[in-house]
Amino acid sequence: MSSTTPKTIALNPGYRGFVVIVVHADYKQRVFLDVRDTENTQITSATFEGQGAKAYAKNTFNNRLHWSFGPFDYQATISVKINHMEAGNRLVASKMYGPLEVDKQPEPDYPIKFCQSMVFSEDANDNDRDDCIVSVLQYLQ
Repeated sequence: MSSTTPKTIALNPGYRGFVVIVVHADYKQRVFLDVRDTENTQITSATFEGQGAKAYAKNTFNNRLHWSFGPFDYQATISVKINHMEAGNRLVASKMYGPLEVDKQPEPDYPIKFCQSMVFSEDANDNDRDDCIVSVLQYLQ
């Protein structure tokens, strides 16, 4: 189900992780990430922007193509809000889907445990749901 309400992903205590954002849209995409603890205190945040076909969004602070986090020794969440610029540089909330979450348990030959969460967006009416894809990967070694 789509919504313009920010999507929330749990960040697991003890896990490290990173966020990567891929855009596939003519409109500029802007993603705001907000990390908060269980008392709703903001821990950190980041803003990414990108535009084009299969292009990475860049962190507006340091131009990196990813954002690393953790490990946290407490419960936290990351909120994902996706917007896009329409004609006239008007910022509009995108329809978002997800998060789609995949957990991978440790295996004898690959002992890393990880969780991948993805939020997808739609900025127009083609319903391809690939205008902006936010991928949050958490891992525990």
